Parts: sequence; C-alpha cells; structure tokens
Amino acid sequence: MDSWELALVNKSHEVSGTPKVAEIGKTGAYFDARAVDALNSLISACKAAGYSPHINLAYVPESAQEYYFNKKAAEIADGAAITDEIAEKASRIVARPGQSEHQTGLAVDITDTFYLPYTSEQIDSDLLAWLVEHCAEYGFIQRYPAGKENITGWRESYHFRYVGVEAATYIMDHELCLEEFLALYK
Repeated sequence: MDSWELALVNKSHEVSGTPKVAEIGKTGAYFDARAVDALNSLISACKAAGYSPHINLAYVPESAQEYYFNKKAAEIADGAAITDEIAEKASRIVARPGQSEHQTGLAVDITDTFYLPYTSEQIDSDLLAWLVEHCAEYGFIQRYPAGKENITGWRESYHFRYVGVEAATYIMDHELCLEEFLALYK
C-alpha cells in the first residue's frame, strides 16, 4: 500500500522523507499537517469527555531522534565505548534514527500529564480506555498494544498513530497492529 497515512516504520522499514508539519493547538508540538486537524479533534473530544490528555511526544526530526538514541546508548555504556552490543540494547529502549514513527509526524504519545520518562503504568487507565475506545473515530490506532510486542517490537499503550478513519476502524475492530493490517493487503 502506498498511502501516506499507512507508511510502515519500524526496524525493517525506515522513514522516507521529511513531513510537512503543523503545530498541535498551541502546544509547541507538531504533527503531520494533513492529519493535525484529526489529532486536534481527538484531543478536544477527550477533554470534553472529562479527561486531561497531554501530548508528551509528537513529531521528532531525525537530528532529535539521533540525539535521543545516542544519549540512551551513552547512558548504557556508562563512560565506556559504545559497542554494537550497547547500541542494540539502546535500540530496545529508543528507536534508532530512521526507525521511529515519530519521525513521520503521524505518531503521538498521549498521557494524562507530563511524564519523562513515562511507562504504561503511569497513565490514567480511564483516559487510556477512552482513547482506545474512541481513537478510530478520528483516524487513530493504538499502535503498540499489549500482546503484539512480538510483531511490533514495542509495547507502548500511550502511543497512537494516524492511519485514517477507514483503516483505523478496521484495525481497532479486529484488534490488529499495523503490520498485521498491511499484511492483509500484500
């Protein structure tokens, strides 16, 4: 599938190109300009439902992703040289440059407050349940759900990805991850 909103990015499929981004509300965070209105609508609906969603991470330029990855590798190395083994360990925590969905401008980490670093356990379960139940209405999927780690390589309940309403509805209704959905159309 060649649709821009269904671009697969993971350890085997790297980002191609740099997206045109627009600011998400007045947050200082950015998202793909073609989908930012859908994200703003999702966030507004979530707030109207009584929650306090926080955009923790959205678009990340390649230089920033490189910084995040190198910082994590240096932390693991703890003053030693960064070996291939250390880089591999780092890549299980932070995506390598070119392998992060955040570089597409189509991914967003939503929590209920600012957490850095944050884990699934820190996120309000009611907010998360609302997002999972309603995200497809706005064209989003929960990208790295529990039970799909062996396929996606990640478990991040707070990571949502824009794929368009039609694809999102199918993916969420059938409890698929993006890789499984795309495999149906090969």
